[in-house]
Formats: sequence, structure tokens, C-alpha cells
Amino acid sequence: QFCHPQNSYECLDQMLKDSEEVLKLLKLPYRVVLLSTGDLGFSMAKTYDLEVFLPSYNCYREIGSISNSCDFQARRANIKMKNPANNKNEYVHILNGSGLAVG
Repeated sequence: QFCHPQNSYECLDQMLKDSEEVLKLLKLPYRVVLLSTGDLGFSMAKTYDLEVFLPSYNCYREIGSISNSCDFQARRANIKMKNPANNKNEYVHILNGSGLAVG
């Protein structure tokens, strides 16, 4: 998802809420794990892992993740937007969300 730089963390929070809603509707026991900087992917500024409890394993397993790369990926791909406030081209922020592997 492309986001305005000023709103990227709000967009990240909304993506997390949307993913949590799916898990709630499925009535799956889950938890959200905020990754430490040492566990982040190279290009990511912030990542949440979604984990579901699997009774057959007696533990939580990651089923998806949601990340904000800020402008790192946009700079590499040269993806910009025109900021209406100052009419200048700026790099967008890019969010990633893996599909929830619940099946």
C-alpha cells in the first residue's frame, strides 16, 4: 500500500486492525508481536507479526506480518507523489502486509 509520508504509521495501524478483525471473526486465539529492531527486515522501519495459537503444536505460530518500509522501497523504485501542500514531488511510504495463512 502506498501512503502519504505523514500518514504511514496511521495506515500501518489500520492494516493491523483490519487483520486483527479477520482473526476475531474467525474466533482464533492470536497475539500481535512488535518486532525488535534486530529482527526487522533490512528495509523495514516497523513490523508486526500476527501469531495464532495452534493447539496441535501447543504454541503460537506466525501467520502473517505487516510492515512499514517508510520511503526505503520508494527510493529504490523511484516512486513519488506530488504533495499538494507545496506542489513538490516526494517519495511515498510503502506498507507491506502478507496474507493471513489461516487455512
